[in-house]
Amino acid sequence: MNPDVLNAPVRALDAPTALCIAGAGAARPWGVAAGMADAAAGRALTLDTPFRSASNTKTMTAAIALRLKERGLLDLDAPIAGLLSPAHLDLLRSAGYACDAITARQLMQHSAG
Repeated sequence: MNPDVLNAPVRALDAPTALCIAGAGAARPWGVAAGMADAAAGRALTLDTPFRSASNTKTMTAAIALRLKERGLLDLDAPIAGLLSPAHLDLLRSAGYACDAITARQLMQHSAG
């Protein structure tokens, strides 16, 4: 996809950003970004620009987790410690989280404490 496909609507709608990502499997997906990550600093949006997505991803994350469960790739009742990298485990444990007691099901139900 040509980035102008997104640049034109971003300009026309006076929208700050647009991002389109598509892909399948574990390989990095294809994508295109348009607009500014920080207009004041003149920094363009890229595919690697972090976004604060807040609650927008909860439904999608739950759907993906349930698909993994259906395929036998995720045990919703197993501790999340087995799913996290050592760096993430250290970060969460240093903040007081009991990663050996928290499960994916509890996270999706907002009942992990």
